[in-house]
Amino acid sequence: NPVGLDEFITQFAAGVPSAYSDTERLVPPNFPLMMHQPVYRLRQRAQAKTASMFQVGAGFFSANATPPYESWDDFRNVVRDGVTSLLSARSRQEHDLPFAITLRYIDAFNQRHTEGRTLAKFINEVLGITLTLPVGLTQHLMPDSEPKPTLQCQIPMSKGMVMSFSVGEGIVNSQSVILTDTSVSTALDVPSNIDAVMETLEFAHQSVSASFKAMTKPIHHLMAEKGE
Repeated sequence: NPVGLDEFITQFAAGVPSAYSDTERLVPPNFPLMMHQPVYRLRQRAQAKTASMFQVGAGFFSANATPPYESWDDFRNVVRDGVTSLLSARSRQEHDLPFAITLRYIDAFNQRHTEGRTLAKFINEVLGITLTLPVGLTQHLMPDSEPKPTLQCQIPMSKGMVMSFSVGEGIVNSQSVILTDTSVSTALDVPSNIDAVMETLEFAHQSVSASFKAMTKPIHHLMAEKGE
């Protein structure tokens, strides 16, 4: 409820661990609020293994891990704390409203991971995705060059969920990298209780982790064990 959002965030902030005391309002007071967009951000003041923050808005909540991200084992409790506080702060009228859930991982591969491969070769040789372009496109290709693909796909899954995957060039810390963006989202409503939410997130994480491990197998020797 946008009207009671300020009161809601006060209750939400009171329920999360005291480390999340750095509160930032992303939308100025009295500005129109968009549904499903962050309005408040609660940053973590104290250092922890996995740096994290919460974002809350009208019909919106996210728990975000920021670099350095260690693993889901460390981040799981952060998410649980945030969802627990969210449920406690909900009004009586909204308490039983179901959730739509998305678990998203963005991974960056720098020169250490690519071993000099171009984007097209990385997609082919590492991720195992074979691309064949028609002559109608390749006839325009400049000599001694290759296409720079950006791919997106969706994979319908069991349990009423959908995996989305994309890969392309990106910039991290002013350096050119290859970015993969993998998410698992619910297509069906999730009941408004902590066990159902966490069970859904666990399934989503297992799915993303399995895909990531399988697709990056050729460069496992270049990667740290953690970061799942």
